[in-house]
Amino acid sequence: MPKEKVKRIDSLRHNEYYGMQNTFDELYSESIKGSKFHNLMDIVLEENNILLAYRNIKANDLYSSVSNRSWSQSVKLNSLKIVMDFAQVVLWKMR
Repeated sequence: MPKEKVKRIDSLRHNEYYGMQNTFDELYSESIKGSKFHNLMDIVLEENNILLAYRNIKANDLYSSVSNRSWSQSVKLNSLKIVMDFAQVVLWKMR
């Protein structure tokens, strides 16, 4: 199986694991119809969406292909920190 197809299958499996695939399908379906979206932050801030983002950043193949491992690990950690910091700030502001 080509590597690109395996990545798509893994991505779908991860979306389903975190319960986000139906949400993504609905958003896509509505976008095709030209719908305008409101309150997308509710979806962005769902715990499972944040966990999915964390998982995708953590497993990103781009980082493993970089020759300088320490730089790669630093980028990965910074990306994870950005996602988690963003979530914390937004949740704090929503109180």
